[in-house]
Amino acid sequence: MNAKIKYAPGDVLQFWGHTNEIHRLEEEYPNNKYILSPYDVLYLDCGVGNKYGGPSWCGNYKVWLDIYRFEPTDYNVSESKILGAEGATWAELIDDSNIELKFWPRLLPLAETLWMPKRTEEMDLVSLIKRMNAFSKKLNERGIPSNAFIRQYCEIHTEECFAKRD
Repeated sequence: MNAKIKYAPGDVLQFWGHTNEIHRLEEEYPNNKYILSPYDVLYLDCGVGNKYGGPSWCGNYKVWLDIYRFEPTDYNVSESKILGAEGATWAELIDDSNIELKFWPRLLPLAETLWMPKRTEEMDLVSLIKRMNAFSKKLNERGIPSNAFIRQYCEIHTEECFAKRD
C-alpha cells in the first residue's frame, strides 16, 4: 500500500497485497470502500513456479480449501467498507487453453464465502465437498472445464474421507 496516493472520498479501491496488510486499509484510506484481492490467498496464477523451474514470488498453488477459509471480515476492517473480493489472474501463466481450469473449481468456495452470511459454526467439510462436486459436474455438463478437486474415491466416499475425526 502506498499512503502517498490520494483518492477521492467514495472511490472504490482494489486491495492487492498480502493478507497481513489488509488491516491497514481503514487507517490509510478511511473514506473509501474496498475489493480484496490478497495474492497469498486469491491469486490463481500461482503454484507452477517461475520460468526457470524455481519457486514463484507468489508462492504455492492456492487450493480450494484455503480459498474457502478466507473470510474478508477477519482483518479488522469494517464490514461496511468491504464490497467483496476477487480471485485474480493476470495472464502470467494463463492462456486460452487453461483459463477455465485455473478458475474452476477454486472460485466456487470463494463465491460461497462472499455470497453467504459469515460462518459462525465450524465448517461442515462433507457438505461443502458435496456442493462443490455437484456444481463442478454441472459446469462439465455445460461444456465448461473444471479441474478435479478431490480423488475419485473421495468423491464417492465423501463421509469416509472428510468426516470429522475424534
